Amino acid sequence: MVDIDKEVIDICRRFLPSLHQGSFDDSRLELHIVDVKGYLEDCQEKFDVIILDLPEPIEEGPASMLHTREFYQLIDDKLGPESILSLQAGSSTWGNHEVFTAIINTLKSVFSLVYPYAAHVPSYASVWGFAVASQKLHLLPPAGIDSKISSRMKDRLRFYDGLTHRGLFTLPKNLREAIDREERIITEQEPLFIYKP
Repeated sequence: MVDIDKEVIDICRRFLPSLHQGSFDDSRLELHIVDVKGYLEDCQEKFDVIILDLPEPIEEGPASMLHTREFYQLIDDKLGPESILSLQAGSSTWGNHEVFTAIINTLKSVFSLVYPYAAHVPSYASVWGFAVASQKLHLLPPAGIDSKISSRMKDRLRFYDGLTHRGLFTLPKNLREAIDREERIITEQEPLFIYKP
């Protein structure tokens, strides 16, 4: 786990134990409190999965340059041949999906396979966009998801199963059309910011 803000980690450890369930104390965890771009540039490892949970690209914010084609190319360099990137990609609510569609289009400029999806996030009280990207791995069908869950999980999941998985990737028509129309590719020279003073 790489995070730039130790205070956020400390607050999560203290106040959200039901969410982290002791994962910060798991001996398998390597926690690095550094900038993720610098970490990946210096890292010699290859990863099977990279999961990004970044804030929106707010101008001068810590993640303003982590939604660019250059950053996704850096991630692709750190992934193995049959690896996957999963990321939060901004709001996908009706009329407020500019960041989401631009991120999806930017991912498509780097990865062969990009699968956008959306889910209602109760803490934001809205629908949020996500994506899975890979050079080779295709999405599993519902039965494959159910098989993986039953073989790897000891507790029953309350939200996710194969049918839910398929539903998440079935975007409404307005979002599919917005993604198809999107031409913007986010770059370091032409970044996308959601708020400009």
